[in-house]
Amino acid sequence: MKVELVRLWATPSTLHLRVIYGPDNGAWVKSQELHVPWDTLPASTREVLRFALAEEHDEDVREDPLF
Repeated sequence: MKVELVRLWATPSTLHLRVIYGPDNGAWVKSQELHVPWDTLPASTREVLRFALAEEHDEDVREDPLF
């Protein structure tokens, strides 16, 4: 099975991911959105994601009010 992250975004309370997945041979592909509450993620994971999201949007991480 092949899984690819196609979009990652955040709101003040939730991390949102859109993935596409299907068999390695590409016979079919499905899309799924996942919504994960921030407070269910470990602090170390939130920190890594904070930098990834800020880098994608070219923002100063220290100024981000979502974290």
